[in-house]
Amino acid sequence: MLRYPVTGLADRAIELAAEARARLEQRSAAIAVHFDVDVMDSAEIPLADWPHYDALSFGEAMRCLRAFTTSPKLAALVVTEINPDHDPEGLWIRQFVDAFSDALRPVAAPVA
Repeated sequence: MLRYPVTGLADRAIELAAEARARLEQRSAAIAVHFDVDVMDSAEIPLADWPHYDALSFGEAMRCLRAFTTSPKLAALVVTEINPDHDPEGLWIRQFVDAFSDALRPVAAPVA
């Protein structure tokens, strides 16, 4: 199984996300994406159950997600690990939901 550990992404996260997407599209009829907020740096957006530092920036994570949501083979998307206890005022969650919904625009039904 091919893996892309966050510690090995350096400044190539978006490029490697596109590479992973292309490899999946070649080998699969459908793609399921599991997006865990642990991939984002907790110093920037502290929503994960367990803090992770030196991870992807919030912006990088959303751009990587968009690499998959633009795939015509995207069939499923799962989001995990958002802990609302880490954001009692809901400010970070709102920011996440706004950016996440923007990343989903490619799969949204066209407005008539």
